[in-house]
Amino acid sequence: MRTRKLVAFGLFLVLLGICWEGVLAQPLPALDQLTRESSYIFLGTATKTKASTIELLPANDSTVIVRVDAVLHAPATLADYTGQEVTVQLREANSVQAGQRLVFFTNGGLFGQGIALKEIGHLAPPAGAADPTKLLGAQIAQALQKKSDEDLARRMTGAELILVGKVLETHPAKLPGRGPMSEHDPEWWEAEIQIQSVEKGQHAGQTVSVLFANSLDYLWAQAPKLKPGEGGIFVQHRNEVNWPGTEKFYTLVNPLDVQPIGRLERVRQILKGAL
Repeated sequence: MRTRKLVAFGLFLVLLGICWEGVLAQPLPALDQLTRESSYIFLGTATKTKASTIELLPANDSTVIVRVDAVLHAPATLADYTGQEVTVQLREANSVQAGQRLVFFTNGGLFGQGIALKEIGHLAPPAGAADPTKLLGAQIAQALQKKSDEDLARRMTGAELILVGKVLETHPAKLPGRGPMSEHDPEWWEAEIQIQSVEKGQHAGQTVSVLFANSLDYLWAQAPKLKPGEGGIFVQHRNEVNWPGTEKFYTLVNPLDVQPIGRLERVRQILKGAL
């Protein structure tokens, strides 16, 4: 295993049992509800109940060993467990029987000699489907895209300036005043962006200066890191960061703040609905 330590993920949703027929009747609400709260979704076969593959989680009525038949959604940092057995801590005790093939919606739980996942819900795969993983994958991808669009819409609604442009240069920012002494210093850099079009807000010049956190500290690791020559859609906020000297600058601190230029039409569509 690449990771041999205890990891806790924050979100666990208590759901009532949901049958596949209900999902087909109202596919987006049910799939959205499960998918949005899940970090690891897979099709698996229960091989043993009241059992566990990991010492940190003793076997009980709520643990079941499941063989991963196909991964439908997983974070990039989590290994591919296809063909391997994992322990699932069931939301409801004794709700899964040995031999059942189900779609498990889970979050990361415990990692050690094995892996234990915290279940938020499960579904029976669609009966009669020639390729259930293809159907499930398409619906899950649709739910994830909808969530992504909604997150971006909220981010753009609060933005003061959204523009299409190209990064001309970057350099360490010279801010007036001194920020707090902290191991989590964002290491502010300044970027000069050449404006190609303004999608929201107003800006008179042909360029705009923005700040971005160049630090790789875990608090800032996901923040955009701009490079000269980089083009994109820049979703800019002002006075979002409580840091001395940043008041006059736009900032890019959220992973959603820089979108690829290929998403321009979609961004424009979302803007029309978000404003």
